[in-house]
Amino acid sequence: MPNDNDKPFLQLSDAIRALAELSAQVPEDSSKLEVDGERRDFENLRRREDLLTEEVGVRVKNLKQDVALRKTYSNRIFWLIVAWVSGLGVLLTAQFFAARMGLERFPKETMIALLATTSVNVIGLLHIVARYVFPSGNSESDNS
Repeated sequence: MPNDNDKPFLQLSDAIRALAELSAQVPEDSSKLEVDGERRDFENLRRREDLLTEEVGVRVKNLKQDVALRKTYSNRIFWLIVAWVSGLGVLLTAQFFAARMGLERFPKETMIALLATTSVNVIGLLHIVARYVFPSGNSESDNS
């Protein structure tokens, strides 16, 4: 089913077909200027159709590339967050065992700051990635 972007392309194709049919049915008594004008119009429409076809091809290529990049970067950021949270888990586990064994630990304020900033960073990074991978509205206006 054609979408809104294809409507000018389809309308232009219909116009070219109609013009080609009219050119084939030129009456014998028509002047040479009318025929030349119609041929020029036909050629202009054909050139415009070629340009629109090329533009649609470029858009499709850009969308495919955009989807591939989104997959790549969302996967990389996911694993960065997994590593970040795992490192924090290792630090908390080390802090727990240090307390049980009577070793020196980080001050309570340092641990609170570390947990708070890590949580905010992870949530913020996930929010940014989610907005990029699942854009809302017109994607062309979001990229500008």
